Amino acid sequence: MKQFDSVLWFATPVWAGELHVDNEAIKDFIYRLADISQGVSKSNYLGWQSESINEIEEPSVEVLLDQITQQVDLCCEQAALPKLYLQNFWFNINNPGAYNHLHNHPGSLISGVYYIDAFPEQGLFYFERNDDGKYFLPPVAEMNNVNSNCALYTPETGKCFIFPGWLNHSVSPNITDTNRISMSFNFGVPDEN
Repeated sequence: MKQFDSVLWFATPVWAGELHVDNEAIKDFIYRLADISQGVSKSNYLGWQSESINEIEEPSVEVLLDQITQQVDLCCEQAALPKLYLQNFWFNINNPGAYNHLHNHPGSLISGVYYIDAFPEQGLFYFERNDDGKYFLPPVAEMNNVNSNCALYTPETGKCFIFPGWLNHSVSPNITDTNRISMSFNFGVPDEN
């Protein structure tokens, strides 16, 4: 009997790669910003998160944003999406014990995170399925991208993860005695107003 063809509908891509920027200069800028800003409390627990930023005049961050924008353009091309525009970005300092709750980014078509100072022992970046499949799937011997309930990635300095804004994600507690530092970002279609 001939096997049926398989087509994956409603795919949820996660793009991952490395960027090469001056992480030390960006880190210095973030610590200066944290010294003068109380920050906000959104998905973060214990750590510091900057307010949402739309544009910035900091050369090291501008270089990073240019590289991220180029990667987002390539992701959109691959997924047959229109050109998207940077909506906002913010910085995160996850000090020891700090983490980010499960959340997504409403209003964003493509979101992501770039790790400015991180290493694997500090914890994991989690993506969780959004389609209620976890209530239907039985235990399996070998997990894959169809039968898994979550996907785990390792934060490391220079790594960037790009994903749909609706994809639920979290970051596990930083279990080391050094800070884990990142920048998160959102891209979307321009406002018609």
